[in-house]
Amino acid sequence: MKKNILLIFISLLLVQLVFAEDTWELPEGFKTKLKSGAIFFIEPTMDVDNANMVERRCNSLKVLENKAIEYDFRMQSKIADLEIRYIIHLADSTETVKDDAYKSVLTSISDSITIPLNEMPNEMAKSNLNADWAAISFFTIKEAFKSAFSNYKEGILLSIRNDDKGWIYVIQLFSEYSEEIKKELANPEILNALRFR
Repeated sequence: MKKNILLIFISLLLVQLVFAEDTWELPEGFKTKLKSGAIFFIEPTMDVDNANMVERRCNSLKVLENKAIEYDFRMQSKIADLEIRYIIHLADSTETVKDDAYKSVLTSISDSITIPLNEMPNEMAKSNLNADWAAISFFTIKEAFKSAFSNYKEGILLSIRNDDKGWIYVIQLFSEYSEEIKKELANPEILNALRFR
């Protein structure tokens, strides 16, 4: 029993050391929105082969100004050619959270007139994201904005709505919807990195 507790303690200490050496500096605006909106952000991690350690699954990237759409934070997967951008739109006390606000995000970044929407079952949205509604949309990036999106061609928009707090948008960008990308996107560390409390 003492040996197991000691192993757990050492493992936790090693995790803290790994993260202490490689601390992300989240943008101030992003941190403020996380706090104001009671939103969890859990940095995606991965196991290090044969080392009983974990390391970051993604690298933090600088937020760049662009004409396509403003976003709050972005990161790049170390596993696949995948960039993830986060947008948080919090509702203030005087406004109602609009049911279809995600449409303006999609039309800002895609040329497609009709984009299929795959709604998440309500129970799944509530249990995984503490959301009242969530959906995934595949899209092709507007030709005019490809340079603003690191020259990626396609993406998936995960729209997450909490009726009391607002919207979270997760824009996942890639050049090709390959098996490697599918596997990375299905990983809970990536899928549930940002959620309402």
